[in-house]
Amino acid sequence: MRDKDFITFFIENFNLKDLDITERNLLEIWNENKQEIILKSIRIKINSVTLVKNQEAHISQSIESSKIIADKIFIFDTGSTDGTVKVIEKEQKVDKRIFLNYISWTENFAEARNKADDLVPEGWVFLIDSDEKLVSELPADFLKISLAFIEFLYPKYDLAIGFKQTGGESLVTNWVDRLYKKSNTLNFFGHVHEELRSTNQLKKIRTQFTLENYGRTDEQKEKFDKARRYYNLLLRNIKEEPDNIKWVALLPFEEAIKKKQWYLERLEFFAKKILYKSESLPCAEMYETSFFQETVLVDYIRLLLLLGQLEVAEELIYLSRKRFPTNTSLLFLYYYIKNNAIVMNATKLVSDLKNDIRELKNDNKFQQKWKHYASIFGFEELLVKLLLKSEKYNVAISLLDSLDLNNNEKTLISEEKRYFSDK
Repeated sequence: MRDKDFITFFIENFNLKDLDITERNLLEIWNENKQEIILKSIRIKINSVTLVKNQEAHISQSIESSKIIADKIFIFDTGSTDGTVKVIEKEQKVDKRIFLNYISWTENFAEARNKADDLVPEGWVFLIDSDEKLVSELPADFLKISLAFIEFLYPKYDLAIGFKQTGGESLVTNWVDRLYKKSNTLNFFGHVHEELRSTNQLKKIRTQFTLENYGRTDEQKEKFDKARRYYNLLLRNIKEEPDNIKWVALLPFEEAIKKKQWYLERLEFFAKKILYKSESLPCAEMYETSFFQETVLVDYIRLLLLLGQLEVAEELIYLSRKRFPTNTSLLFLYYYIKNNAIVMNATKLVSDLKNDIRELKNDNKFQQKWKHYASIFGFEELLVKLLLKSEKYNVAISLLDSLDLNNNEKTLISEEKRYFSDK
């Protein structure tokens, strides 16, 4: 192994800020302690853990991902009724590292994780879901040396490594703790979206290692009724920890708005804390906290828009963008409101124009005999433009088709006429 290759691998994949070291520190520590770290890495064992139920289509690729880095592969079936178990048993015949176990399911993900943790050997545990695939190139030897390095840096800490998670139609990429060192002071908490908790000090380190999650697709969400189930399980988390922003941030929006007033109050409570109070946190925790804070603010604004509270939403967007200037959802909502204002203004202008024309017509009935008056020719064309801006497309097209423009290319709506005639 060339030192340069490993150092490059480590720097490119591990967040040094989370480790509180610089590249220079890294090189100094490596050069002084290389042999000890390499010997430590040889003793490191990685065991993968997968909870599965009815995933015959995806479980094989999950197992293949585990094979890349795991010394042993532990799969825990929680009640499959399809061909999942047969697929796993077939995999076992060709790879003796695979172990199949069964645990009862109680609709509590943390409980299942803790049961599985009790049943795997000491060492590092790699968590991969049955509908996930490891898409990063991840040399097992470099990974183990990296883990040994981190153990060397933080010998008295509980340790958790964050993997990027993406997939499906989601535009969000976030980090989840998927590799941790077994410890008597570590356990999982949460009926859903479970997380590692420690009675010791817990050090979290983000990486560039990426998992693709197929459970985010609409087909998988519908198959496992995820929105409704996760909403109800998150309510249990909230009941146990009402002031934990994470549980509110992760509520499925379409389910949560069924209790609009309660949801509004929760979002408002956290929004005020986010925008008017600041907390100093370690880097990895700051990222995680920031992710949930931004999610809460975005969902609060979405709910305000749904309730028609546009002025409040606009003010909240202004404050939120000052706090989180790189958030793309806030940028989208900012321009969404601006566009909405254009539509609303155009809609009002349509109504005003109709009323003004109606009044002029009535006045002209009495004045045209003895006073001069102007024609209302051209107003229909202006009305077409306003209808398009107010997003009343069918009405606008119908009116446009009814107008006789005498093939005049210089009318107010010649471009619109040309565009729609080509469709």
